[in-house]
Amino acid sequence: MVRSYGQMPMQLLHVPHQPHLSFYKDNEVYPAPVRSVRGIRWGDYVGNPLQNEELINVVFSLKTPPEKKLLRIICLPNGLVVGVPPRSLVVFRSSHQSKATVTVNLPELQAIGIVSVFMRTLVFRICIPSESPWLNIAELDDFQVSSMGFSPRNYLIILGSDSGVISTYEINFNAKGIRSIRERFDLLGHSQRITSIAVCDEFNIFITADSSGKAIVWDSNRHAITSLTFIRLLRQSSASSIRSVCISRTTADIAVAVDINKGSIVEFYTINGDLIKKIGVDVRVLCMAMSNQSEGTAVNCLALGLQSGDIRLVETWRLSTIRTIRHPIYTGPVTSMQYSLSARKLFVTKTFVDAELGSDSDCTHVLVWQYGVAQKKQNINGTLQKFSDPFEYLDCYVPHRHRPITESTKTFLRA
Repeated sequence: MVRSYGQMPMQLLHVPHQPHLSFYKDNEVYPAPVRSVRGIRWGDYVGNPLQNEELINVVFSLKTPPEKKLLRIICLPNGLVVGVPPRSLVVFRSSHQSKATVTVNLPELQAIGIVSVFMRTLVFRICIPSESPWLNIAELDDFQVSSMGFSPRNYLIILGSDSGVISTYEINFNAKGIRSIRERFDLLGHSQRITSIAVCDEFNIFITADSSGKAIVWDSNRHAITSLTFIRLLRQSSASSIRSVCISRTTADIAVAVDINKGSIVEFYTINGDLIKKIGVDVRVLCMAMSNQSEGTAVNCLALGLQSGDIRLVETWRLSTIRTIRHPIYTGPVTSMQYSLSARKLFVTKTFVDAELGSDSDCTHVLVWQYGVAQKKQNINGTLQKFSDPFEYLDCYVPHRHRPITESTKTFLRA
């Protein structure tokens, strides 16, 4: 505090402030994302048009064997990114609900559990704060689980089946981890195999899609949890299957990837079900992810994971392609993607066939893309050096030992 006694000092500082560090050159003038709108900019996410393509590199690489094949990448509210195998789901309880924008004080995870389908039984196990034996939730019998989703705000597990029936289970946590799990409702709206489930707690909705091309929006409001409500039919049945569904956490805009011949059509909807635009992709879209920068001043992007191994970024205002990210070595199909909380890291999983293990051995590569970091050499295990490990694999069947998050890891995750 400067004691000026109500008077303006003649000289407060003798030298000017140092400029903020930036990867962009000050003498370059960048065009606005939309010429007719002033005051907007590109979001600070991996792959925005202002970034030099040579500085978008893989800063972390991890190879998993066939017995640890990954199906989904999940970003937890505390910034940790985890991977789970097929027919599995991560459930958790945090100190406070996550927001659409990134804050300095990230919520603390009080409990993390894994829900998995083993044989014909739905099982559950708490990994944190303490390991526990498997707990049978329900006997599924002929209920063949095809897709899974979780609502952290309502502690609701959503299971889609091959028959189109959707079952929901509610988890009640306590200080020791879990108090009870009970079955809630069966949702009837589909008649074909459920292919994708997307949850958006910021707007209290979740979307289910099936192999006939039908997509339904449901209400998951915690005050109406006694009876989950059908909102609207987003998309009618067609001859094409829906591969993936993605929801924006800032606007609730909905992206739907539909298989068409050898390619895909990506349809973009508002939360009210109005179709904004369709874009055709000549390669099959296997997964999608959205950045979640503050709307109104930043233009976000929709990342498309292609079967060719490329990652195509589409801006969400006009749905035009702004960049294609590819790697000369890791060329396998992109099976899962997720942006970090700050969107400065892009987590990607790719499948490939290990020639040493045989043609039937599908392995998984976990890659982390980041801007502004030079490419590092890999060690023997395939992990890049000089970086804290930002990724953790949660194995459903091997006793899991949680690795404590150090301060350096927290700094890496928030970057």
